[in-house]
Amino acid sequence: MAKNRERPDSPLRGAIHNYEVPEDVLTKNRMYVSCQVDEDLSYIMKYAGEHNLLMGSDYTHNDAAQEMDFVRLLQRRADMGEIPQSAVKKITEHNPRAFYGL
Repeated sequence: MAKNRERPDSPLRGAIHNYEVPEDVLTKNRMYVSCQVDEDLSYIMKYAGEHNLLMGSDYTHNDAAQEMDFVRLLQRRADMGEIPQSAVKKITEHNPRAFYGL
């Protein structure tokens, strides 16, 4: 497979660009990210915020990552202080409702 190369006629050839990404880019663009209960949610929330995470799966079949006790385990993490209590309802109820327009 050939390496990615710059096109010789590209106006961006050799240019360095810095882009500022606003903190609320996910919210402004209605972007949501599904998460698993055993992920580093406090780190993810630092960048994605708790308003943009939801529980979910794109699998229509049995899945090794399926977590039947997601809500209980997420609540336990909140009770232990790993994530904010407010994140539990947002991830399991409020954000999915907003995503699906319910």
